[in-house]
Amino acid sequence: MSLLESFEELYRLYYSDVYHFILSICKDKDLAEEITQEAFYKAMINADKFEGKSTVKTWIIKIARNELYNHYKKQKRLQLVGEDDVREEERSSSIDVDPSEDIAKRETIKEIIDAHQKLEEPYKQVFSLRCFGNLSFAEIAKLYKRTESWARVTFYRAKQKIREEMP
Repeated sequence: MSLLESFEELYRLYYSDVYHFILSICKDKDLAEEITQEAFYKAMINADKFEGKSTVKTWIIKIARNELYNHYKKQKRLQLVGEDDVREEERSSSIDVDPSEDIAKRETIKEIIDAHQKLEEPYKQVFSLRCFGNLSFAEIAKLYKRTESWARVTFYRAKQKIREEMP
């Protein structure tokens, strides 16, 4: 069994436990999913650092918990830095749009689309089905006649490849 196959087996075995643990803390399905995927990714790239002092499941849950706490720390810093900006934005009309912000958003969207176009299959299609088609991982897995874990991992890898392509 290759390292990738063993990782996918770990993902299949423990994804639900890690996801539900994080969901029980954050109460946000999307955030729990993102944190869980990030935890498995970090576990994969840091597999050589696993010391065996706990079970693999416990180790991945600890990584996920740390990822969630880091996410909250970042959000708190952003809120502290941008609190006045947010209040000002709430006061302003939605019609008043800063043209430079609009241009920046369009450029970012263009960069994402360009990076998406460079993806190889099945990453490109899985990303499209999930983001543009709003398909669940179960539906994507069914289309490809693969497991839901495969769909999740493939989507996560597609996101990582897009991030790597972004300037």
